[in-house]
Amino acid sequence: MVSFGMDWDSFLLPYAEAVDSILERFRSFVSILKANGDPLIESVEGRVKTVPSILEKAERKDISLDRLAEEMADIAGIRVLCRFINDIPRIASLIENTEGLGLKVIDIRDYVTNSKASGYRSHHIIVLYPVSIRPGPAAVPCEIQIRTLAMNHWAGLEHPLRFKYKGKMPDKLKERLLAGATAARQFDEEIAGIREEILEAEREFIQKN
Repeated sequence: MVSFGMDWDSFLLPYAEAVDSILERFRSFVSILKANGDPLIESVEGRVKTVPSILEKAERKDISLDRLAEEMADIAGIRVLCRFINDIPRIASLIENTEGLGLKVIDIRDYVTNSKASGYRSHHIIVLYPVSIRPGPAAVPCEIQIRTLAMNHWAGLEHPLRFKYKGKMPDKLKERLLAGATAARQFDEEIAGIREEILEAEREFIQKN
């Protein structure tokens, strides 16, 4: 896709501002949680899509360059990582209901309950975030992904392969990735079960003493 005449620096500036501001708010929020003895969130990362990545997706999704702001919700992205799969709904609820984060939720895409055919799993929340750019304030769309460490590890392997093969990944490799996604899901579920047994044992100990 040709992008002649596109001022990418100006176009991406509000997205970079949104990512920086949201990250700052999230990190403050995580610090408060940890200070209260709640290690709910492992880490928070952010990025703005690169121009080649934007162009690749625009071509794949048939999005014209003059419609990027309206039709591509993940140019700005925040990734929230946690250890346990059963913490994802709580994190999602906190993001959706914590006014101090300044986020307006416009869409929710649950790929944890309903994983993609590739095996990809993640909980996505699409938000609008106000930024101050000339000539005036604007609301920038941002995709917040909530994943366990296992989900993130699998996605980190799948993503470069998907771009390498450009939609023509060999069937054998697809099968292996899907098997890996299944193993990651089983790991998440097993770890969640072990955690619940530990918590139950702690509760019983407290009751007895």
